[in-house]
Amino acid sequence: MSRHAESIEAVRRYYDALGEDEWERLTHNVRGRVSFEVHRGFLRRFVHPGSRVLEVGAGPGRFTLELAATGASIVVTDISEVQLALNETHLRGSEAERSVERRELLDVCDTGRYRDGEFDAVVAIGGPLSYAFERTDEAMAGLLRLVAPDGVVVASVMSWLGEPGASFCRRSPSSSATSASRPPIRSCERAIFATPPGARGRTSAACFAGATCRRSSNAPAAACSARARATGHRSGTGVV
Repeated sequence: MSRHAESIEAVRRYYDALGEDEWERLTHNVRGRVSFEVHRGFLRRFVHPGSRVLEVGAGPGRFTLELAATGASIVVTDISEVQLALNETHLRGSEAERSVERRELLDVCDTGRYRDGEFDAVVAIGGPLSYAFERTDEAMAGLLRLVAPDGVVVASVMSWLGEPGASFCRRSPSSSATSASRPPIRSCERAIFATPPGARGRTSAACFAGATCRRSSNAPAAACSARARATGHRSGTGVV
């Protein structure tokens, strides 16, 4: 078994064992609730009614419910069979379940089953890109391949930036990272913001949010992935 396969199997076992606790993670304390609200804001901003969305690392369904509320149709995926089963359990009988096309197991580094440009948006919030380990570039390029021209990848990674007393960092494509107020939170998810050449202009991103990378018809996935990493490095942190 390869090193990556061993790592992914360990992640799978972890989330299988975590079970229902993953459902509670974003509601049981202030940090989780802040993270949830900021990510929900990103989904509302970038996912639109009628969009077809690939949700990577969907877990038990907190953000699947939010995606359904936007009017999108969703292919729900996770690395854990237990989390996929919980996702179905939490959505069963709800209006949101009608928005789910199907559920399937997926490693973020193994997206070859999907066609180029098959989705309007890919959402990978929380752990998926973090668990790609040394294959993060490959995973990000793979996600960008899946979105249509001018489609968007909304993603975040886990980080201990700000342990404790993190700066609330905002970054625009034309400026270096700046610091504002310090949130009373021990850890956060680091946001980067990358706009490939020729894409529509975007303004800023912040801690507790995710990377948002829009693909344009003249910006291949690999270029956008490299731009995302470069943006992270310039602001003092990498994509992972």
